[in-house]
Amino acid sequence: MLIRGGFVDLQVNGFLGFDFSSPQLTMDDIRAVTRGLVERGTGAYCPTVITSPEETYRRNLPLLAAAMREPDMRGRLLGIHLEGPFISPQDGARGAHAREHVRKPDVGFFDELQRLAEGNVVLLTVAPEVEGALDLIRPVSYTHLTLPTIYSV
Repeated sequence: MLIRGGFVDLQVNGFLGFDFSSPQLTMDDIRAVTRGLVERGTGAYCPTVITSPEETYRRNLPLLAAAMREPDMRGRLLGIHLEGPFISPQDGARGAHAREHVRKPDVGFFDELQRLAEGNVVLLTVAPEVEGALDLIRPVSYTHLTLPTIYSV
């Protein structure tokens, strides 16, 4: 993968009024975000999907994976960042994430998310103190995540 200069942002939840966790996300939205970021100096980024209903993952993860193959976006989207759903359910620690969509860490569900993303989840935000987190972190660390090699010129 070759990045032709610019910043790299590992957490882009959205931009220009578009949200990667929106149930209405389209390929045109992803293109608009990518163009807008590149025009402002961000050469590559990780689109970030926050703690969401399962239907949102089922719809948006394959869409983001498809965007990564698009000629005008290839090399710009480095992989998908999942910010949740395996975060703390506690007020404050949970931030703006909807409590009803927070889940206990679950290797099987993560595997399903990774399948939907066509193996493109490269960053996972998880609350390590939550019961079951270590069971998720250990296998994910070694078998589920493949980080892209980034070269800058």
